[in-house]
Amino acid sequence: MAGFRRRVPGFRETGLQRSAPPLIVYTSAEAHSSVDKAAAILGIGVGNVRHIRTDEQNRMDVTALAEADRRAGSRPWCVVATCGTVNTGAVEPIADLCTAEGLWLHVDGAYGALFLLCEELRDLMGGCGRDGGP
Repeated sequence: MAGFRRRVPGFRETGLQRSAPPLIVYTSAEAHSSVDKAAAILGIGVGNVRHIRTDEQNRMDVTALAEADRRAGSRPWCVVATCGTVNTGAVEPIADLCTAEGLWLHVDGAYGALFLLCEELRDLMGGCGRDGGP
């Protein structure tokens, strides 16, 4: 809720996309279709979801994410990272960028989040197990 309050004061009364430019959600080209469905249900709009290309390891390309919408005047708001993509098991190491940019980081952990419970493998999860955030 704190992310909503900072980015869109009064959102509870008037909704999220009441003013231009709209809030933008970023996710990997490898992300599950549930990200688009959630954007539609939440009123964000599927047209405000950006599917970022992947790198050679099938992870969200951090450089492409950092450059996305910079010149378009959009309001970057949330990144949906994947902790183990369905197709390849890739883990997207974007927590540092989200922290630096003040973006809300949501981790889709349907496939790989259980690895966060294993101390020996937790560091391989790209910061997905961090507490806190904007």
